[in-house]
Amino acid sequence: MIVDAILHLIRVIVIGGGIIGSSVAYHLIIGGAQVTVIPGNDPGGSATKKSFGWINAAEQDNREYFEFRLAAMSDWHRLEKELDGLIRLNWNGSLWWESKPKIVEQTVDQLSSWGYPIQLVSRKEARTIEPSIAYCPEYVAHANTEGSVSPDNVAQLLLDRAVSLGAIIRPGVADSLIFKGGRVVGVSISGEQLSGDEIIIATGACANTLLAQANVRLPINKRSGLLAYSYRMPTILNGIILAPGIHIRQLYDGRLIAGRDFSGAGFATSSYSDEAQLIASEACKLLGPGHFDLADFSIGVRPIPDDGLPAIGRISNAPGLYVLVMHSGITLAPIVGRLTADEIIHGRSIDLFEMYSIERFLK
Repeated sequence: MIVDAILHLIRVIVIGGGIIGSSVAYHLIIGGAQVTVIPGNDPGGSATKKSFGWINAAEQDNREYFEFRLAAMSDWHRLEKELDGLIRLNWNGSLWWESKPKIVEQTVDQLSSWGYPIQLVSRKEARTIEPSIAYCPEYVAHANTEGSVSPDNVAQLLLDRAVSLGAIIRPGVADSLIFKGGRVVGVSISGEQLSGDEIIIATGACANTLLAQANVRLPINKRSGLLAYSYRMPTILNGIILAPGIHIRQLYDGRLIAGRDFSGAGFATSSYSDEAQLIASEACKLLGPGHFDLADFSIGVRPIPDDGLPAIGRISNAPGLYVLVMHSGITLAPIVGRLTADEIIHGRSIDLFEMYSIERFLK
């Protein structure tokens, strides 16, 4: 019986090595699957490495999605323990006043009524929380359980742990799906065929490249986001600040990382370098002159399904194929990885995934 079980371990190929793909790979391997990861040309994931890294459940438009993100925040604490505290996590919370005061107050009222630990604090209290800020309004929102993380650090830790437990990292790019009897049974890498019982596509904005071979196209908005980085400096920020024209936090290596709009609405200037300089200027307004000397900037592409919600699950007309596309990959990575592995290994229906089924786009 034991020999039979070993011989029939489910074989899973994970395409994509960003934070979602690496989380799925890690949770699959600890669940007993045989796992091969194809990270592609950009190990660690393009969007992952160029992410602000904010962990939150500050979703006010959809109660169910809020609950999903809230559960995801708890899963980060679980993953932090499993990885022996090696994740570069900061749970110092956030201060938020990027909207008009009335909207900030309404948002706090709504989220707190849903059980989210957020409250209004006075200017004096805000400056106690973040002594380095040069200005803030009379009252701001404070969410003291929110966090931030270095996403590329986590993705690499998860892949390293998966490999230590038996996962295989396969260099190269998955250029085509292999079909047999109407089922996806593997992938091809430069002519070499790899077989699997389940093929997971976790390539973010590039998901449709392979999905097209299954006659599937997901409505994905590819929105560019720019992040500016300062030179290293002593610690001046404890958590995250979300102010008009600037979102900012401090990395573990002392650099400040800042952006202007994480909805992907576009840039306020005509060039990337001008946008980066504008972000640096806004940071100096917030923190005082000379507190953000621009060192570098990055451009990331955010994969956002049309309705703004994650797209998760199997595709009915392409058995053997499982797809994961979402904008909130940083917040959702631990819970999505854990539940996806549970569904694939044990064949369980995941209630939390029901409203995010990819089939909603294919009807």
